[in-house]
Amino acid sequence: RSTRKESSAASDVYKRQIELNISMRILQAYFLVALAISSLDLLFLLLGELGEINSSYLFIDALKYCIQIMPYRIYDMSAYFCLVGTLIGLGALIDQGEIMASRVLGKSFFQIILASFRPVLIIVLVGLISSELWIPQLSQKAEEERAIARDGTNLDTGYWINKERQFIHISSIPNEGLIGQKRACRIKSIISISMCD
Repeated sequence: RSTRKESSAASDVYKRQIELNISMRILQAYFLVALAISSLDLLFLLLGELGEINSSYLFIDALKYCIQIMPYRIYDMSAYFCLVGTLIGLGALIDQGEIMASRVLGKSFFQIILASFRPVLIIVLVGLISSELWIPQLSQKAEEERAIARDGTNLDTGYWINKERQFIHISSIPNEGLIGQKRACRIKSIISISMCD
């Protein structure tokens, strides 16, 4: 009886190791796919931003914007990463005969599918938490800083407030309680403006 219990425990441990191996291979495939596609996306995004460079919007500003906006873009594409990563990971496991070995050792198709979807569920959970906590703020900050660097004070951008003979221009509001590049002007006459801060 003790021998049977020991062999049964050893078999359970081995089956868990097989499930862990499947999950880790899927996770590795996910990260490789995410790294490859995100790198290409970053490169094309940066190339697109090079056309916007001017005297106030420099290359370093474009690079900073691209890096800050990437978490949102990665989150936006995470479903594709999961799909492609899972397919590549399962394909690699089939090619190396590990799926067949798992079946021989008593793993059902349902257990194999569950082991392959475990990392996907973890990634989805991390994505949902980060999308609620810090990705929106980082994306908004990136867009606000880009707008400030590109346009400065422009008649077509920002927020304009008119009160009596005063005009107030607010370029951006990146966070609560923080206003970026505000400018107030008092009009003395129709064509002259004084007191711009």
